[in-house]
Amino acid sequence: MSATRDLDGILAELRPELLELSHRVHADPELAFNEHRARDRTAALLKEHGFEIDPPSASGRRRSSPVGQARGRGRRRVVGEYDALPEIGHACGHNLMCSSSAGAAIAVAGVLGRDFAVRCASSVRRPRSRATERSS
Repeated sequence: MSATRDLDGILAELRPELLELSHRVHADPELAFNEHRARDRTAALLKEHGFEIDPPSASGRRRSSPVGQARGRGRRRVVGEYDALPEIGHACGHNLMCSSSAGAAIAVAGVLGRDFAVRCASSVRRPRSRATERSS
């Protein structure tokens, strides 16, 4: 079986879970740097599919970012956003980016199997302030 057919099969099986994640994130919008429930929902889905979930760092940063490393091939990162916009919620489509990124990471890990170690970093990164940038 080719990798393309493997990916197609995995994604077909994941479709209901990915749609549910997208719908739940869309129905419960959280603004930038406060998307804790979206992060937790994404991390839970990734954990169900074998990802190790890293706890938030001591600085309190939180983001669910699936990270994979193929043996001998360096790191690969699939990053998803899930913050909403004030007053208009997920008109930005980040709920779709969130579920698509999680699905891509799960599918690639499914095809590469043991040759692909996966983990999920759980943090939300706050942008550095201009004052911090000037002082560094």
